[in-house]
Amino acid sequence: MITMVKRNLTPLTEDSYRPTARLVSLIDDFLQYDLYKKQLDGKIAVGGKLTGAETNEKKRQHRNLSKRKTEILNGIIFPSMANLTAFLEFLIGRDFYKDFEFDEEVKQLFLGPSKDGSSIFERFIAAALHPSINREEGKDDNDTTPLTDFRFILLEMIQRQIWNIISGVIPEKFRTPELLNSVVSQDMGRAIAWISMLASEAQTATRFNRENRPVLF
Repeated sequence: MITMVKRNLTPLTEDSYRPTARLVSLIDDFLQYDLYKKQLDGKIAVGGKLTGAETNEKKRQHRNLSKRKTEILNGIIFPSMANLTAFLEFLIGRDFYKDFEFDEEVKQLFLGPSKDGSSIFERFIAAALHPSINREEGKDDNDTTPLTDFRFILLEMIQRQIWNIISGVIPEKFRTPELLNSVVSQDMGRAIAWISMLASEAQTATRFNRENRPVLF
């Protein structure tokens, strides 16, 4: 018997928000599929064999989830990324947006505390940038196998953006340009060097279909 995944959702108020019901349902069904697959794997591990019904049910669930995943990605996730990017780029350098309290709302968007106490932005970057570091079985800690997770590329992008911002802020903050060259550049340069080393390994291994879901803006 499959253990059903249960999720208790706090009722929405007029100005609150959470993931769409379709996405929550898909996530729950993925978790349920994972439980089902583990039960089947456990049966095989102890010498059992899957029945035809079990094999067909596993394939049916996999097809259904794959179809729904594509629908959610195309209809919600990718458009949401485009909307957020276009919105934030629009606000750069525009003074009039203060007349409409965009600044207040962007603070709410990124710094608003979620149910676990952390901000939504903190949860987003923690989830988006969490790399997978998997060593082959039998390899020791000194193994030099490249770390190929594409998230190291994202980390390098962020580190370089931090450097670009810091290099502009420090001279204005302290009115001493030499501080940037003598201290800050060296400190930031080390950080960039380390993450760039990891990112270069990931760049070599990262492959994906660049023609699928083309960015049109």
